[in-house]
Amino acid sequence: MKTLLSCIDIHYTVGLRVLFDNLNLTIGQNQHIGLVGHNGCGKSTLLSILAGTLEPTSGKITKKQGLKLSIIEQFLPAGLQEKTLIECILDIAPKDEREQLSYKADILLEEMGFLKTKDSQQAKSLSGGEINRLMLARALMNEPDLLLLDEPTNHLDLETQIFFEEYFGKKISCAFLVVSHDRTFLDKVTDHTIFLRDKKIYSFHLPFTKARDQLRHHDIAAEATRKTEELEIKRLTQSAKRMAEWGKVYDNEKLAKRAKAMMKRVEALKDNITFVTRDHAADLRLQTQDTKAKKLLTIKDFTVKIDQNVLFQLDNFYVRPGDRLALFGKNGSGKTTFLQHLMKAYQHPDAYPNVRFNPQCKISYYDQNLSFSQYQETLFNLLHKRTKLNSQALHHELINIGFTYDRHEQPIHTLSGGERARLMFLLIKLERPNLLILDEPTNHIDIEGKEKLEQEVLENNPALICVSHDRHFITALANRFMLIDKKKLIALDDIEDYYKNLTPFTDTVKEIKTHHKTNISKKKNNDMDDGSELTQNSDPDLLLEELVGLEEKLEADQQRKLSHQKPNLQREWSARIQEIYKILEEKKNL
Repeated sequence: MKTLLSCIDIHYTVGLRVLFDNLNLTIGQNQHIGLVGHNGCGKSTLLSILAGTLEPTSGKITKKQGLKLSIIEQFLPAGLQEKTLIECILDIAPKDEREQLSYKADILLEEMGFLKTKDSQQAKSLSGGEINRLMLARALMNEPDLLLLDEPTNHLDLETQIFFEEYFGKKISCAFLVVSHDRTFLDKVTDHTIFLRDKKIYSFHLPFTKARDQLRHHDIAAEATRKTEELEIKRLTQSAKRMAEWGKVYDNEKLAKRAKAMMKRVEALKDNITFVTRDHAADLRLQTQDTKAKKLLTIKDFTVKIDQNVLFQLDNFYVRPGDRLALFGKNGSGKTTFLQHLMKAYQHPDAYPNVRFNPQCKISYYDQNLSFSQYQETLFNLLHKRTKLNSQALHHELINIGFTYDRHEQPIHTLSGGERARLMFLLIKLERPNLLILDEPTNHIDIEGKEKLEQEVLENNPALICVSHDRHFITALANRFMLIDKKKLIALDDIEDYYKNLTPFTDTVKEIKTHHKTNISKKKNNDMDDGSELTQNSDPDLLLEELVGLEEKLEADQQRKLSHQKPNLQREWSARIQEIYKILEEKKNL
């Protein structure tokens, strides 16, 4: 395999902070590499050094002669705003070659889903996902040997995420290095993974999940080796001290020399002791409040709208303790607006008579824009105003989530997205809710933070209403799934079926398995949570087909890990199975 680019003993500092220390990296032809690391470790900085837009403090970068390298820009350059899509693509080519390269630009734009608008639509009219596709086409225009990407799926809707996965998995033949916190994307498109931590690179010829398992084995082995080394250092140190004492007591020069030799060995062991990485995950913890309520939230005949623009309607909606509900829908369908209405209804119940919260319900809300009303406040003052903790406890909580003491008087508006996310999760912990409302909670946290959040939700088991495009996060947590489709809120039986049938770049999705009656049909004199109907005139063949399908679903879900099972759906499926048995038995006796 030919080497495209190498980093040799790269050292990079920002002020007094060392980001990279003797970092070494090799990128080979056609390698598909995922670059992973905690927030602030220097991933974007390393990408800039590889691209040549940033010089390392010391070290050497070597590139294959004639290497063609492209970077996918995260934002549309200002000079392209007024240009048509085809002009944006051709803009990257030399002027005298643009006419003859227009056919290639046409092909790229059609591959990106721009079929009819490429010659007339201006770039400034594109949505965020469309801009990402346009930037990918621009980057591919010069047929690069190596492509560099920084968080290409962040803030994208599911359709565009799936497009990127399919395109990078099947159509990209050149080498690429992608920075991402999206575990599903990394597993689908990469064959190599490099972890940036401890100022160095840990490289594995595996996609993300398998590579991380190998990294964990490495860490466990390193920790065991270090413990053995520390025990040996302790033993030798004690032996050397005893020999030195005996040498003095008995005036024995041999023992004194032996003691000195042992101490030299101790120093050598200390100098070469096995390095063990420290845990970079923030101390993200949740505390919840118990409730005996049967339902925390009930909504009937409610319209979600902005001014007079109706987004969707709910006929019957509820949330019970233990429900972890994931809400899906295209960008602009009303997901965030719905969550905002819930918070307003919780704070001003008289203004929302159709939205009823149980008196035992206590809500915490995570805003995807990480907005704080007290934006100019310092970290310490915000917590002081919103909690009952004393000063010492507040300082302790801030230190636990990674804010050193000298930063506690820092204004909130100066924090990064990841830092504001940590602060918001701390507020949630201190509020001790039993219903969490999370709007894109994973946008600003790294993989370790996502996994910590998943663990805390599963262990504390608050009810949850969540909007997220992170499929791994949703799969780990949710046990109910709902979709905004055609201005209605419908329940999804099978989330994997929904993902498989999601069609990029269209206004509709393929037919998906839903049970509309579960949450949107008006239930008169009937509060059956599974929404099933007993129909005496049902075709036995159809009932048997449904029965087999339900039995298979139930068995498959029961074979999952306990933390991944969906008990609410299991109850619904079991209840429906019993109803079908009853109908078939009655038909047999007719």
